[in-house]
Amino acid sequence: MMLWQIWRDRNGVVWRDQFPVPARSVEAAAAAWSDWKLARKLVVPSCSPAAPVARCSGWHSLPAGHIKCNVDAAFFDEENKTGLGLVIRDYEGAFVVGKSVQLMGRRSVEEGELLGIKEALSWIKELGYSKGVVETDCKRAADFISSRERNLSEVGIIADYCRSELLSLPDVAIAHVKRDQNAVAHGLAKLARDLFSHHVWSEPPISVVGHLHIPCSCDQ
Repeated sequence: MMLWQIWRDRNGVVWRDQFPVPARSVEAAAAAWSDWKLARKLVVPSCSPAAPVARCSGWHSLPAGHIKCNVDAAFFDEENKTGLGLVIRDYEGAFVVGKSVQLMGRRSVEEGELLGIKEALSWIKELGYSKGVVETDCKRAADFISSRERNLSEVGIIADYCRSELLSLPDVAIAHVKRDQNAVAHGLAKLARDLFSHHVWSEPPISVVGHLHIPCSCDQ
């Protein structure tokens, strides 16, 4: 966890010109370690292995007050970068806000997708939402979060962080969707290619507008 905190502090210095206080970094790492141990002990209802990750094709309405956040990652080999795309829609499917994030380094597919889910959970909390679903088209990423197997790899650490975040979001679920139902998030991820760090979209860019409303055909 200390290495994870150092990595976060490094990103803060590089991207936000924020220089950490060593004592606070140690405290944050200790807190993350405590959360990690708690996440290993508790069952997260929204992603428990006993309840398989849901899979849905197309948009379907959610209960009033719920939101849906689709996430995806794009990979740019030549630039050695990874892009994350996130889009939040309300319970009727209307666009609320989108986000494109650029990460330095070409990550593995699973790591990129898990970082997208991690970003989505943090963003949902930051925006004050507490009920909804986070959807990914990477089944392995969803399975990593629902798994209880011990994994000390970078991917495993990110999955543990996501489980820890879900403990404070008991009414948020992780779901797997078909790739063609994740087109908006994928489009926003590709737009991250030319960013310096990240961009928040208060209106959907023209390149993804045509993918916003897709009829539902559930195959759960």
